[in-house]
Amino acid sequence: MHLPTDPPASAFQAERYSGFFRRALTSLRDDESMAQVAELIAQPLTPEAINALWQRRLARAEAPDAALRRFRNLVMLAMIERDVRQQAPVAEICTAVTTVAELAITHALRIGAQELAAAGKRLLDDQGLPQDLMVVGMGKLGAAELNVSSDVDLVFVVRDQGEQPQFAERIARRMVNLLSQQTEDGFVFRVDTRLRPYGDSGPLITSLNMLEQYFYEQGREWERFAWFKARVIADTALAPAEAGAADELSLMQLVTPFVFRRYLDYPAFSALSRLHDMIRDEARKNESRRERSDNAGFDVKLGRGGIREIEFSAQLFQIVRGGQDPLLRERSTPQALQRLAQRRLLEPEKVDALTRSWTLLRRIEHALQYIEDQQTHWLPAAPEKRAVIAAMLGMDAAGFDQELAQAREAVIEVFDKLLAPARREANRAAELSAGGAAKVAISESGQAVVGDGAAACGAAAAVLDEDCARRIEALRDSRRYRMASADTRDRIERLVVKSVALGPTGADDSRVATWIGRLCDFLEATAGRPAYLTLLDEYPKAFEHLL
Repeated sequence: MHLPTDPPASAFQAERYSGFFRRALTSLRDDESMAQVAELIAQPLTPEAINALWQRRLARAEAPDAALRRFRNLVMLAMIERDVRQQAPVAEICTAVTTVAELAITHALRIGAQELAAAGKRLLDDQGLPQDLMVVGMGKLGAAELNVSSDVDLVFVVRDQGEQPQFAERIARRMVNLLSQQTEDGFVFRVDTRLRPYGDSGPLITSLNMLEQYFYEQGREWERFAWFKARVIADTALAPAEAGAADELSLMQLVTPFVFRRYLDYPAFSALSRLHDMIRDEARKNESRRERSDNAGFDVKLGRGGIREIEFSAQLFQIVRGGQDPLLRERSTPQALQRLAQRRLLEPEKVDALTRSWTLLRRIEHALQYIEDQQTHWLPAAPEKRAVIAAMLGMDAAGFDQELAQAREAVIEVFDKLLAPARREANRAAELSAGGAAKVAISESGQAVVGDGAAACGAAAAVLDEDCARRIEALRDSRRYRMASADTRDRIERLVVKSVALGPTGADDSRVATWIGRLCDFLEATAGRPAYLTLLDEYPKAFEHLL
């Protein structure tokens, strides 16, 4: 990466910085395409302008893979040039990339559906009625904030498995290949389908019933954040419009209660804290590897004071309070921050600082990706390489470094303050765990013995009769308990121990057995709701009130 001498005045400014731009410009095969690039550069890249270009490109009747790639390259050329000229704000760039993604995904999906129909096959549900394959955009695609060389995270959903479930998979795989295969014209988008239930080990196509069961029994805390920005971005248009709309509504009625709890979901702070720690661990390993290879720098997405910490700062409040306040269910990060200020959950000056930092970091991210159309977030520390990025942003190197340092400091200050209570709770939990696990043990005589870690949970040591022991063992043998995460099972065990101190006492074993039986019934029923169990475990007053 170097800053070359000034090009001729007639050249595009982006040619100075982007190898991808130079190659894509050279690959244009006709005067019409050159004119279309010039036309796009001269105006804001609105969804209307991009749609108009797509309709003109469709009229050329090119092969689908070529048409999609050449269309994407034309928009990329205009986007890079407008940005380097300082004519395109971040919102324009993100909207433009998202518009291209939605058009490309819809077109590729419907080609797959048309090819299925041409082969005499139909996508039908269990009742023999036409159904659609829905494509759910996750993450930045769902939020309409794609970066310029982003993967698209997709989940495929149908009404039910239908008579021939392989037909839906056939359409989906055709769509993925049309978008992601590398040809002489490049690619359209890299496609990632790993956010579906069970990840790579699960089926590519998810039915509504399967998704509901997964959310209830297996949904993990990090998946709530993954589904937070989800929205349907395309469908096959095989079913009547009313049926398709009903399917989409049914899908979102499953997603919303999974992401948002009806109560103030304060345990989400701890969940996000743990997720952040996992991401930071991976980022630190990456930083160490790069430093050892003489490529030190800063990850603008995952590094300290980076984009992800801004997103988490907004999502903390959204996940915790979004169940009670629909206004906070905003997918866009800048708009979500503004709504936090509107609700007085974050001070206006902090919201302004986070918004400015987000804008700068996204501009840097885009500049890094413009160079070779690679999904990179790594800003090298080498002065000559940073100078190139600064120039692409219309800044001098010293001013760039100063603004970046100030932006990161502002993000770190807000983020660390927000997560401080969750950090303290995590440390307290670790101390309790180190002092002995709180668990009911079954003795050789078949009695339930509450001891060891009981004191840490506020319960006295106790011995329960054989009926209680059998019921506790039945809970542990239940399918819901066994399918729960290790963390959820630990919470269930602690709640059993805590309940001993809060339940009936005395010589009446039948009362105690009834108490333990009802408690185990309740815990088995809620084993698939980890957030609810977290609330009861971490907020003793709530558990006492329930009992």
